Amino acid sequence: MTDEEIRKLGVDPADFVISEDDFDTGIAKRLKKDPEFKEAFKEEVIRDFNESHNMRAFLNNLKILAMAGSVPELAAKVNIGRTNIYKVLNGRNNPSFVSIMSIASALGLQIFVRRTKR
Repeated sequence: MTDEEIRKLGVDPADFVISEDDFDTGIAKRLKKDPEFKEAFKEEVIRDFNESHNMRAFLNNLKILAMAGSVPELAAKVNIGRTNIYKVLNGRNNPSFVSIMSIASALGLQIFVRRTKR
């Protein structure tokens, strides 16, 4: 996410350490505590992916949502091993579309395909 996108969520980017891991952890902690922030974050994830089609960023945002909950529970819910969940969300392998859809759905996001106008 860019600083502008972070500000739209009501967060000052300066409040977070520059390290990506620390940033992700900081966002995940806030998601755990603040349901309104969590819903705004989900909306931003959807908007960002629909505009950018950046799968790496999308998977990272799913990782942040997963960190705000229980990864073992998520793994059980989607029937994917915990280690594989981490690999998928960290971009260490090439996940199937079904895996991404399952993880996103378990985290409260819906992926759908629609016909384009041509």
